[in-house]
Amino acid sequence: MARLFGLDAVDRQVLQFILTLTIDTEFAEVTTVFQQLTLDAAAKVVAIATCMPESRVLAALRPSGRLIASGLVGVDEDPVGLDSKVWVEPRLHELALSPRLDRRQVMERFLPTARAPSLGWPDFDHIAVEAATARDLLRAALRTRRLGMNIMVYGPSGTGKTELSSLIATDLGVTLYVTGREN
Repeated sequence: MARLFGLDAVDRQVLQFILTLTIDTEFAEVTTVFQQLTLDAAAKVVAIATCMPESRVLAALRPSGRLIASGLVGVDEDPVGLDSKVWVEPRLHELALSPRLDRRQVMERFLPTARAPSLGWPDFDHIAVEAATARDLLRAALRTRRLGMNIMVYGPSGTGKTELSSLIATDLGVTLYVTGREN
Protein backbone atom coordinates (compact mmCIF):
# COMPACT_ATOMS: atom_id res chain seq x y z
CA MET A 1 0.00 0.00 0.00
CA ALA A 2 2.85 2.35 0.84
CA ARG A 3 4.30 2.05 -2.67
CA LEU A 4 0.94 2.29 -4.38
CA PHE A 5 -0.05 5.48 -2.53
CA GLY A 6 3.46 6.99 -2.36
CA LEU A 7 3.65 6.93 1.45
CA ASP A 8 6.90 7.79 3.18
CA ALA A 9 8.14 6.24 6.46
CA VAL A 10 6.19 8.67 8.66
CA ASP A 11 2.99 8.18 6.67
CA ARG A 12 3.38 4.41 6.99
CA GLN A 13 3.88 4.56 10.76
CA VAL A 14 0.93 6.92 11.24
CA LEU A 15 -1.27 4.75 9.03
CA GLN A 16 -0.24 1.62 10.91
CA PHE A 17 -1.04 3.30 14.23
CA ILE A 18 -4.47 4.42 13.03
CA LEU A 19 -5.21 0.99 11.56
CA THR A 20 -4.29 -0.62 14.86
CA LEU A 21 -6.51 1.89 16.67
CA THR A 22 -9.36 0.94 14.34
CA ILE A 23 -8.88 -2.83 14.33
CA ASP A 24 -7.76 -3.61 17.89
CA THR A 25 -10.58 -2.80 20.31
CA GLU A 26 -8.38 -3.34 23.36
CA PHE A 27 -5.83 -0.85 22.04
CA ALA A 28 -8.62 1.62 21.26
CA GLU A 29 -9.92 1.20 24.81
CA VAL A 30 -6.49 2.10 26.23
CA THR A 31 -6.54 5.34 24.22
CA THR A 32 -9.85 6.49 25.71
CA VAL A 33 -7.78 8.30 28.32
CA PHE A 34 -7.04 10.86 25.57
CA GLN A 35 -10.19 13.00 25.40
CA GLN A 36 -10.97 16.33 23.74
CA LEU A 37 -7.82 16.32 21.62
CA THR A 38 -6.99 19.01 19.12
CA LEU A 39 -5.14 17.95 15.99
CA ASP A 40 -1.85 19.13 17.51
CA ALA A 41 -2.43 17.07 20.67
CA ALA A 42 -3.45 14.00 18.66
CA ALA A 43 -0.33 14.34 16.53
CA LYS A 44 1.76 14.48 19.69
CA VAL A 45 0.21 11.23 21.00
CA VAL A 46 0.73 9.49 17.64
CA ALA A 47 4.31 10.81 17.43
CA ILE A 48 5.16 9.43 20.86
CA ALA A 49 3.53 6.08 20.08
CA THR A 50 5.31 5.72 16.72
CA CYS A 51 8.65 7.30 17.71
CA MET A 52 8.28 9.72 14.81
CA PRO A 53 8.99 13.47 14.89
CA GLU A 54 5.91 15.35 16.06
CA SER A 55 6.21 17.95 13.30
CA ARG A 56 6.27 15.21 10.65
CA VAL A 57 3.26 13.42 12.16
CA LEU A 58 1.35 16.70 12.26
CA ALA A 59 2.27 17.34 8.61
CA ALA A 60 1.05 13.83 7.72
CA LEU A 61 -2.32 14.59 9.34
CA ARG A 62 -2.81 17.95 7.63
CA PRO A 63 -5.19 18.21 4.62
CA SER A 64 -2.20 18.56 2.30
CA GLY A 65 -0.55 15.41 3.68
CA ARG A 66 -0.60 12.26 1.53
CA LEU A 67 -2.76 10.29 4.00
CA ILE A 68 -5.53 12.87 4.16
CA ALA A 69 -5.33 14.10 0.55
CA SER A 70 -5.56 10.51 -0.73
CA GLY A 71 -8.63 9.82 1.41
CA LEU A 72 -6.94 6.92 3.21
CA VAL A 73 -7.27 8.66 6.58
CA GLY A 74 -9.78 11.14 7.94
CA VAL A 75 -9.43 13.64 10.79
CA ASP A 76 -12.20 15.18 12.87
CA GLU A 77 -11.46 18.89 13.30
CA ASP A 78 -13.44 19.10 16.55
CA PRO A 79 -11.76 18.26 19.87
CA VAL A 80 -12.69 14.60 20.43
CA GLY A 81 -11.14 11.41 21.80
CA LEU A 82 -8.24 9.87 19.91
CA ASP A 83 -10.33 6.94 18.69
CA SER A 84 -12.71 9.44 17.02
CA LYS A 85 -10.09 12.02 16.05
CA VAL A 86 -8.43 9.91 13.36
CA TRP A 87 -9.83 7.03 11.33
CA VAL A 88 -9.09 5.02 8.23
CA GLU A 89 -11.25 4.88 5.15
CA PRO A 90 -13.57 1.85 5.71
CA ARG A 91 -12.46 0.19 2.44
CA LEU A 92 -8.87 0.33 3.68
CA HIS A 93 -9.87 -1.20 7.00
CA GLU A 94 -11.33 -4.20 5.17
CA LEU A 95 -8.20 -4.53 3.01
CA ALA A 96 -5.88 -4.39 6.01
CA LEU A 97 -7.44 -7.59 7.29
CA SER A 98 -6.77 -9.46 4.03
CA PRO A 99 -4.18 -12.20 4.57
CA ARG A 100 -2.53 -11.84 1.14
CA LEU A 101 -2.96 -8.25 0.11
CA ASP A 102 -1.71 -7.36 -3.35
CA ARG A 103 -1.77 -4.36 -5.68
CA ARG A 104 -4.73 -5.71 -7.66
CA GLN A 105 -6.94 -5.92 -4.54
CA VAL A 106 -6.09 -2.35 -3.54
CA MET A 107 -6.71 -1.02 -7.05
CA GLU A 108 -10.04 -2.83 -7.35
CA ARG A 109 -11.20 -1.47 -4.01
CA PHE A 110 -10.29 2.17 -4.66
CA LEU A 111 -10.34 2.37 -8.45
CA PRO A 112 -12.73 -0.10 -10.04
CA THR A 113 -12.17 -1.11 -13.65
CA ALA A 114 -14.55 0.21 -16.26
CA ARG A 115 -17.10 -2.03 -17.90
CA ALA A 116 -16.56 -2.93 -21.54
CA PRO A 117 -17.92 -0.21 -23.82
CA SER A 118 -21.43 -0.70 -25.13
CA LEU A 119 -20.97 1.95 -27.84
CA GLY A 120 -18.68 1.94 -30.87
CA TRP A 121 -16.71 4.54 -32.81
CA PRO A 122 -19.70 5.43 -35.06
CA ASP A 123 -21.55 6.61 -31.95
CA PHE A 124 -18.91 9.31 -31.53
CA ASP A 125 -18.84 10.61 -35.11
CA HIS A 126 -19.77 14.08 -33.84
CA ILE A 127 -16.40 14.25 -32.02
CA ALA A 128 -14.42 11.87 -34.25
CA VAL A 129 -11.44 14.22 -34.66
CA GLU A 130 -11.14 14.93 -30.94
CA ALA A 131 -11.57 11.25 -30.00
CA ALA A 132 -8.94 10.18 -32.55
CA THR A 133 -6.53 12.84 -31.25
CA ALA A 134 -7.00 11.64 -27.67
CA ARG A 135 -6.49 8.02 -28.71
CA ASP A 136 -3.36 8.87 -30.73
CA LEU A 137 -1.83 10.92 -27.90
CA LEU A 138 -2.40 8.11 -25.42
CA ARG A 139 -1.10 5.50 -27.88
CA ALA A 140 2.12 7.52 -28.30
CA ALA A 141 2.48 7.91 -24.53
CA LEU A 142 2.06 4.17 -24.04
CA ARG A 143 4.54 3.35 -26.80
CA THR A 144 7.20 5.67 -25.33
CA ARG A 145 6.24 4.84 -21.71
CA ARG A 146 5.74 8.52 -21.02
CA LEU A 147 4.29 9.13 -17.58
CA GLY A 148 1.75 11.82 -16.82
CA MET A 149 -0.08 11.90 -20.14
CA ASN A 150 -3.68 12.70 -19.32
CA ILE A 151 -6.76 13.53 -21.32
CA MET A 152 -9.62 15.40 -19.67
CA VAL A 153 -13.04 14.44 -20.98
CA TYR A 154 -15.53 17.04 -19.84
CA GLY A 155 -19.31 17.23 -20.05
CA PRO A 156 -22.58 16.76 -18.20
CA SER A 157 -23.51 13.41 -16.67
CA GLY A 158 -24.88 10.85 -19.10
CA THR A 159 -23.23 12.21 -22.23
CA GLY A 160 -20.90 9.24 -22.80
CA LYS A 161 -17.60 10.35 -21.26
CA THR A 162 -16.96 7.00 -19.59
CA GLU A 163 -18.12 5.12 -22.70
CA LEU A 164 -15.69 7.08 -24.88
CA SER A 165 -12.87 6.56 -22.41
CA SER A 166 -13.64 2.85 -22.24
CA LEU A 167 -13.71 2.63 -26.02
CA ILE A 168 -10.30 4.32 -26.27
CA ALA A 169 -8.86 2.05 -23.57
CA THR A 170 -10.22 -1.04 -25.30
CA ASP A 171 -8.80 0.13 -28.61
CA LEU A 172 -5.39 0.64 -26.96
CA GLY A 173 -5.54 -2.67 -25.08
CA VAL A 174 -5.17 -1.10 -21.62
CA THR A 175 -7.18 -1.23 -18.42
CA LEU A 176 -9.34 1.78 -17.62
CA TYR A 177 -9.87 2.60 -13.95
CA VAL A 178 -12.91 4.70 -13.12
CA THR A 179 -13.01 7.34 -10.39
CA GLY A 180 -16.04 9.17 -9.08
CA ARG A 181 -18.47 6.31 -9.64
CA GLU A 182 -19.26 6.24 -5.92
CA ASN A 183 -18.58 8.44 -2.93
